[in-house]
Amino acid sequence: RTEVHLGAMFRAVHVCAWRWRRVGTTCRWMQVDETRRRACWCTCAWKCEDGAWLERGNDATAAGTGWLGRNALDARPESLQTWAKHAMKTSQAWVEVAVAEAPSPSTVHALDRLSDAICQVLDAAELLRNVHQDRTYASTAQRVCNELNQFVHELNANPQLHRAVERALRAMQAKGCHEKCETFLVGESLKLEFENGGVHLLLEAKQRWQRSQEAEHRAAVAFSRNLTENQKLGSVEVPLSMLESHLPKHVLKTLLKGCLSNQDGIVNLTTDSSTVAQLLKWIPDERIRKQAYLSCARTPVENQGLLDVILVERSTQARLLGYDSYSELLAQNRMAKNPAAVARFLDELWLEIEAQARSELDRLRCFKKARVGNDEVAVWDYAFFTGMAKAEACSIGAIQVSAYFHIENCVRGIGLLAQRLFGLEASESNPSRQEVWAEGVRRLDFYDCRQSHRGTMYLDLYPRPGKFNHAAHFTVRCGICNDKGMVRPPIVALVCNFQDSETHLLTHQEVETLFHEYGHAMHSLLSQTRLQHLSGTRGALDFVEIPSHFFEHFVWDHRFLRCFARHHKTEEVIPRRMVEHLRASKRMFQAMDMQTQIVYAVFDHRLHAHPPSLGADCSALFRNVHNKYSVLQQPEGSNWHLRFGHLVNYGGTYYCYVAAKILSRLLWEMHFEADPLSEEAGRELALKLLGWGGARDPSIILQEYIGQQGLEGQAKLVPLLTSAA
Repeated sequence: RTEVHLGAMFRAVHVCAWRWRRVGTTCRWMQVDETRRRACWCTCAWKCEDGAWLERGNDATAAGTGWLGRNALDARPESLQTWAKHAMKTSQAWVEVAVAEAPSPSTVHALDRLSDAICQVLDAAELLRNVHQDRTYASTAQRVCNELNQFVHELNANPQLHRAVERALRAMQAKGCHEKCETFLVGESLKLEFENGGVHLLLEAKQRWQRSQEAEHRAAVAFSRNLTENQKLGSVEVPLSMLESHLPKHVLKTLLKGCLSNQDGIVNLTTDSSTVAQLLKWIPDERIRKQAYLSCARTPVENQGLLDVILVERSTQARLLGYDSYSELLAQNRMAKNPAAVARFLDELWLEIEAQARSELDRLRCFKKARVGNDEVAVWDYAFFTGMAKAEACSIGAIQVSAYFHIENCVRGIGLLAQRLFGLEASESNPSRQEVWAEGVRRLDFYDCRQSHRGTMYLDLYPRPGKFNHAAHFTVRCGICNDKGMVRPPIVALVCNFQDSETHLLTHQEVETLFHEYGHAMHSLLSQTRLQHLSGTRGALDFVEIPSHFFEHFVWDHRFLRCFARHHKTEEVIPRRMVEHLRASKRMFQAMDMQTQIVYAVFDHRLHAHPPSLGADCSALFRNVHNKYSVLQQPEGSNWHLRFGHLVNYGGTYYCYVAAKILSRLLWEMHFEADPLSEEAGRELALKLLGWGGARDPSIILQEYIGQQGLEGQAKLVPLLTSAA
């Protein structure tokens, strides 16, 4: 990975310009020099004020006083719009540089700076539209996202930029630069983005493609927004006495706080996904569980029409670009290079676990019959009876376990893992009110052994009205490195919605969620790329989910948990026997759990790998897929896919979750099962897996890190790692 540092590259260009002037070829290079000067001035003028990375290589580790540590952002929504306008102006200047350059790596570097100018604003706006407590600010952030996405589409359709990248790639190949060179990989990635942006299309087709993109984007935003608007979701009535008898106190308080009504001992609850999950887990009345499930699975009804639009427009875009399906289009930037490889992987995995799943269902039927007198297990029975079976078999309850996972202990666990594996020290500071988007947001900064700042992580852990209602890792700013280390530290945000905001005790499942998102954050912080375009999690989607799933394994190992998991009252270390029972409960019904993930993946894959199934056909497809790949049957009238938010952000690639579970387990067994806190294993993980970001072929990374021995007996993975159809 031999690269020229960006500042040195600029100096080299100026030397070359001087030499070319001496032989009389002045016009072109003088033009490039002047264009670059204007672009650099434009970037530096803004970024000096903003406190970010300077053109001349200054290390901007100090935070500013604005939101997200950016002086460009303050309490006025207009500040985000101003920043966006300046980013577009800066980008136009870099467009001129890239087009005017002689074909060389500097063309790619210029486009990387262009990308950086836009992404810094777009990434910040994407976070703020999802989490900002001021809905006016969130609405402004949404408009900025729309404007910048449109601007990016226009850039991707710019034939001059496409030709500039093609010429630069040919020039690098002629000089022996190949796919192991980061600049070359960034150039290849940019070229693919241009081509997938319709740059080669004729004017009429290009305009149609752009209209299709805009229509898909509008429908996708509306689909996601509907999942957060209670008036568009269903409801279910539950006796207050039943809730008080069976729900943990913090869960009950959360549900009552958000209920639609509470009169005459009857509570009317919105059937948002979080509420329904709690009812299915705790309520013994099967009638209420069924009502809650079906209410959830049939709303919001508006999402069926929106999903139709999304699928039609994605199919349209793929056909305009010359692909048979949207999945085939996406495969160009995935480990699995064709849809057939994905279908083969999912089918082989299903066949491998089918017998075990049927055995688990038989066990669950016997368990239910012994307690309620009938053995018919419906989809709304699964969470309740599996939870009860696990608690009885393993003599363990969720409330007992939560006592050892106070949020302060879990945050200390995050810091401990970074220190033991990667030599990073986590330091928490109190962000100013002007720096964060809501009360209660926390800030961690990570430093290496030389006290060099490696990155900033914001933690937004509890729900509030209008907030994004799942868990996610947001990249706010990508990191950039050179030979001396981190030039510009990354900024990331972990957004969760843990239920108990009073005692601050997490369920073990919530701890697992926290470490999942933390795995994404470590991918960002430990990335060693010199260009931001492929930094951290900016790689193939079926690769970037592997580190996050890998970090989940730590919360199932007592050797790690004993370092931070202590009883919130007695300070007792979590008992080894309790962790052993947790691990035993995890193994119960694991084939049925995996079948659920396979159902989601197959459904998503078939929606995008074939001409789209719309309306009633889409509902029928989901039931058919569910009834084939799961031992549980989906009832008539269920439109569960109306709540499947991953169809928006992970459309055509949900299989990556299933693959990541298997691959991450392999990594754990090979490198960490013997010692989860091994410094040597941590260094290897950082160097050979996380450090590459997206700047290397992920199939090669995995084959080298896992090794041939690790892949033996894993034939189902071959289609993904080699794209053998």
